[in-house]
Amino acid sequence: MQILIRCRTQFLGVFVLLLALPILAMAQEVALTFDDLPAHGALPPGMTRVELAKSIIATLKSANAPQVYGFFNAVRLEEVPQDRAVLEQWRAAGFLLGNHTYTHMSLTDNTVEAFEKDIAANEPILRSLMGNEDWHWFRYPFLWEGETLEKRNAVRAYLKEHGYRVAQVSLDFGDYAWNAPYARCLEKNDQKSIEWLKSSSWTPPSNTSSSTGRCRRCCSGETSST
Repeated sequence: MQILIRCRTQFLGVFVLLLALPILAMAQEVALTFDDLPAHGALPPGMTRVELAKSIIATLKSANAPQVYGFFNAVRLEEVPQDRAVLEQWRAAGFLLGNHTYTHMSLTDNTVEAFEKDIAANEPILRSLMGNEDWHWFRYPFLWEGETLEKRNAVRAYLKEHGYRVAQVSLDFGDYAWNAPYARCLEKNDQKSIEWLKSSSWTPPSNTSSSTGRCRRCCSGETSST
């Protein structure tokens, strides 16, 4: 059995994920995936996207993490062209890339035709970065496959016709909710809150809602009773 774990391009999520790897790997085959490359969420103060990518890659390598897939949206390169270096660093590390649509488009909120065009628009950069490696892996933005059976079937047929396999997710622990608080706490050098964020980001499901609420208030100046 293979477990596919998803996280975003953020350092704290990688820290917590690697804590769990030895436990998961004892009985299962674990595949690590990252969504929303090359940019997602707030940056820690004084850090660039490229520096963040290098930090994540170094952390994964130091833990002997298996080969990792990153699913990216090329529209980010229109906004910040130099962020292509993030994807180049990812590839130089031996990690792979997959299609996450060009603009991170929601199939639920758009037509099948628009969604298929968004998939295709991501391919030129994907092909240029992957070379001879297999890049025909697809991750639905938001993990949403459409609000109707007709949409789901139409896009699945399109993906199959174009040689794609869908990268489903077995475990997604919502690490993106910790990113902005982590950046705020680093800026304030609030080490106590940073340690709480690290310890709380691997929270039993029954407590996730409470922890996420407290997390979003962390270092924001809001008071909390949790």
